[in-house]
Amino acid sequence: MKISKPNVENLSNYLKNYLELVHETDLIFALEKDRDEIRSYYTTIPENKGDYSYAVNKWTSKEVLCHIIDAERIFSYRALRFSRNDKTELSGYDDDFLVANSNTVNRTISDLLHEFILVRNSTISLFKSMNLNMLELVGTANNNTISVSSLGWLIAGHSKHHLSVLLTKYKSGN
Repeated sequence: MKISKPNVENLSNYLKNYLELVHETDLIFALEKDRDEIRSYYTTIPENKGDYSYAVNKWTSKEVLCHIIDAERIFSYRALRFSRNDKTELSGYDDDFLVANSNTVNRTISDLLHEFILVRNSTISLFKSMNLNMLELVGTANNNTISVSSLGWLIAGHSKHHLSVLLTKYKSGN
């Protein structure tokens, strides 16, 4: 089943910006393509450059990847809850706090990349398991009402955003 991009006009500008970064027409294809692009990028970075940051108080390359993993897990969890018709309002999270407590300094790029691929493949399986009714269900997280389908597209757009930052600001230092 093809999972088309939902109408974004009811989303907050913050969420809308991420969804608009994805130009593919099927969610599963977008998630697979993005997975492969992130894998391709991170396999070009030597392990000794994983702690590079392009500026003071900016995340390292490894921290960016860890952030992508953390956010994907959170967005997938929200999609799971909402797809099961759970109407509980879910809280937001502090991405800087999560990154600061992620232990990336003691991890390798290879290890993080392996984890990312596992998480992404799990996300793909989750969305493949859903029917159209489940994808159209909505819930509230971080004071934003969002559909299950939109959460999938948000996952793709969020990592696409960070890959763009990596390609423009980090690549020269790696």
